[in-house]
Amino acid sequence: MASRPVYYDLYDCGKYDGRYRAAELMVMLGVRHRQQIEHYSDVGILYQKRYLIIRVDDENALELADEWDRVTQALKGCGYDLSRIQFIVRTNKNKVKRR
Repeated sequence: MASRPVYYDLYDCGKYDGRYRAAELMVMLGVRHRQQIEHYSDVGILYQKRYLIIRVDDENALELADEWDRVTQALKGCGYDLSRIQFIVRTNKNKVKRR
């Protein structure tokens, strides 16, 4: 299962500049290794004494996980075989991928 992209808020000299993925920040700031973005975000220090990088977490992640656990337990309790559930992902309006 593919993971969601991680987004970071970028502040330039204290002013909000935007929300970017790590790959975009690497190009914008000239960072060679993705781990540097994660490090500066985790530690909370300025990159090049100028840029503050803050990781943006999904606010609903814990609620969604709890809801998923509740629903799947209810379905298992009713005797449903969850290994047979097909997940459908829309890639655009006309195409549908089954996983």
